[in-house]
Amino acid sequence: MTKIEIYTDGACSFNPGPGGWSFCIVKNNNVIHTAAEGLNYTTNNICELLAICNGLNYFIHNYPNENDIVVYSDSAYCVNGYNEWMDNWKRNGFLTAKKEPVKNREHWEELLKYKAMKNKNIKILKIKGHSGNTYNSLVDRLAVDASKLLT
Repeated sequence: MTKIEIYTDGACSFNPGPGGWSFCIVKNNNVIHTAAEGLNYTTNNICELLAICNGLNYFIHNYPNENDIVVYSDSAYCVNGYNEWMDNWKRNGFLTAKKEPVKNREHWEELLKYKAMKNKNIKILKIKGHSGNTYNSLVDRLAVDASKLLT
């Protein structure tokens, strides 16, 4: 059985400020693809979300016959949003429990599209950042480097 994982990370200087996102696709414990991009003015949360969205987009388009994917993020905001909050936000018209508009709505709506895919089993799991995981360290470095290209 093929094991495909996506490791993601976002970085932002000054928050808001120059930022970057990155992901790497790992298949059977080998990095088979990486991507990163810098943004002139953004937030860390946006970069974290973009890393996941871009990683899933790459996966869906390049591995259409693979149905199981695990995404690892060190962002509690992204992991909790995907696994716990997003469905309620949708039901409530993208308002938080405090009846305030959900920040970064367009990125959460993109993630909802992936979550709704009936033929894909997408899990987003929390990984501790800066804990020595090879792939998490790689995407951290790529995201920081991408953000520095703009400073």
